[in-house]
Amino acid sequence: MGRLAGLLARSIGLSATEANQIESSARLYDIGRLAFAGQALDESSLPQDERARLRGHVTVAEKILGKTAGGLAGAKLPLEIATSHHERWDGGGYPRGLQGEEIPLSARIVAVADTFDLLLHPEGDKPDMPTEEAIAEVTRQAGFAFDPAITEALERTLLLLGCPTCH
Repeated sequence: MGRLAGLLARSIGLSATEANQIESSARLYDIGRLAFAGQALDESSLPQDERARLRGHVTVAEKILGKTAGGLAGAKLPLEIATSHHERWDGGGYPRGLQGEEIPLSARIVAVADTFDLLLHPEGDKPDMPTEEAIAEVTRQAGFAFDPAITEALERTLLLLGCPTCH
């Protein structure tokens, strides 16, 4: 997922340095889920109250990375990604209900890369989704869940990588 985030960053015109920073920082995007080790992490299979509790992983990440970001150069970007990758382009995400360009660019990139990766390799007992269907699902959410420019970058990037089922 981190590698794809870096490729998407390059595809939208970020420098190699910026793309590498996003790729590296994306590795910590779900660090808050450490607080839920050994528990089911697929939100769709959980009752509403458990889903709300699991969403607290963003707050846990903020506590973990916030302490680091205060004194460690380079920790700001992982914090930004970890606390904002569940925001939605239309404002319906969490934890702050940010929308559009209020959402940090790095988090918008990771949101697309993460969702695409989860569709291809879902948690739990869900079957893997074929690549073409995963692309179509992410693209369908452009302008709602995701920044349309990032979803376009996903399609471009996969075409450039020679995805055999992409068109």
